[in-house]
Amino acid sequence: MSRRVVAPLRREQILNGLYRSIVKKGFMKTSITDVSRQSRVARGIIHYYFTSKDEMITELMRQLSENYVNGLKKYIGRFKTPVEKLNAFVDYHLLRDMEDLYGLMAVWIEYWGQSIRDKRVNKIIFELQDGIRRLLNDIIEEGIKEGYFIEGNSKAVAAILLGVIEGTMLQWRVNSKSVNLNELYQELKDIINLFKKN
Repeated sequence: MSRRVVAPLRREQILNGLYRSIVKKGFMKTSITDVSRQSRVARGIIHYYFTSKDEMITELMRQLSENYVNGLKKYIGRFKTPVEKLNAFVDYHLLRDMEDLYGLMAVWIEYWGQSIRDKRVNKIIFELQDGIRRLLNDIIEEGIKEGYFIEGNSKAVAAILLGVIEGTMLQWRVNSKSVNLNELYQELKDIINLFKKN
């Protein structure tokens, strides 16, 4: 294989190793050696593709954000009405493979914490959150205009709904034994019904 083909694949392999390391150990305890073991790529090769652990962390965050937004838009795009789209937004977050969601939330929690200390991560998190709020706002505004949802401050509602969804996922990830995600999912659906016109 040519170098142009191998380089992106190798970077992807390294980032997957970083992801698995963060899920197991968190940011602070993850070392280049851990990433090397998880990715099955020699330390020297990792340093060839990434100058530092911070660069890897930033690149993984950028990649996760991009995949999240693209996946969310594609999923929501399958639905027609604003009510269906809003329900799809919730479904996309809470009706996932539990093992996948558990690992993903571990990494997101680490990134939220890292965003306080790292301006690069903070910028990516801000752009991601802002983009998701705008997507939700557009769905809610469309629903208000088309008579599906009651009148209200769509920007505030979008921020609140995103906070509720993220908070629900956080509660479950921190204490999955005492927090039943299926029950929370049903209650969240009831909350969304409060915005619908009767």
